[in-house]
Amino acid sequence: MPAFLDTIARFDRKRPAATGAVLRSGLASLAADVQAMRPLLVRNFHPHRTTLRLADDVWVAWTWHLANGIGNVLVAPSEGDLRTRIETRRVAEAYTVRHDGLLAYMRTPWRTAADLPGATPLAANYALLECFRDRLFSFYDRIDLARVGAAPGGTPIPEPAGDPPGGSEGIIAAALGTTGPEAPCGTGERLPGRRVPGARFLRFWRTLEHLGCEVRGSKGSEVSVYRPGYRKYVLGRHRTNREVFPAEIQRVLGRLGLTTGEWLTALRA
Repeated sequence: MPAFLDTIARFDRKRPAATGAVLRSGLASLAADVQAMRPLLVRNFHPHRTTLRLADDVWVAWTWHLANGIGNVLVAPSEGDLRTRIETRRVAEAYTVRHDGLLAYMRTPWRTAADLPGATPLAANYALLECFRDRLFSFYDRIDLARVGAAPGGTPIPEPAGDPPGGSEGIIAAALGTTGPEAPCGTGERLPGRRVPGARFLRFWRTLEHLGCEVRGSKGSEVSVYRPGYRKYVLGRHRTNREVFPAEIQRVLGRLGLTTGEWLTALRA
């Protein structure tokens, strides 16, 4: 595991790292997002569709798992080798993702990334799980939830969000607090210590304008959000006054250089 996590950590460019407590809290939130999506994704799931390239000789894919966690991360030196291992169900290297989001050895799940020295293993763990959470959401977002309806007992099925990433390397770099092309401007910890609440799109729109942002229609059903001095963020508005979920709001705040405290204050205004 140390060598695997070091591969992910190569994207770190020495910006201030988040504390262990913040990373652990963020990992738990990511794991909760994945668990919320699972009921609608697990049937007829194809692991090869989750394939990510972390390096020229490191390819990974996600499979669901129940014994010691929520899923497994399969690792292979090439995309073809990874597909073969998925089809034959024989892997040389794989790790379990526990319910708290920590990466663990499959045969000894009590040994996790948190047991390795330094903050880098936890940051790499967070980066990898966020990458898979976003890839899984790209499938989940295509489901017509209105047709699916509510979960048993009348409770609506939760919908974590986050637009699919432009590339796995950019996601990993941003999660590790680097200055990659998708990293937010400014400094300080951006990992979610506590999650912001979801909001309907119109309220989300008004709150951003209250914070001095410009929200405008873009191509098709897309909407662009801009704050002077920061990069533009584009998100979809495929349904009238749709729900904007916590993970997506957190991503927008990071891109626009806004803190959770500023958002919560404006939301209550």
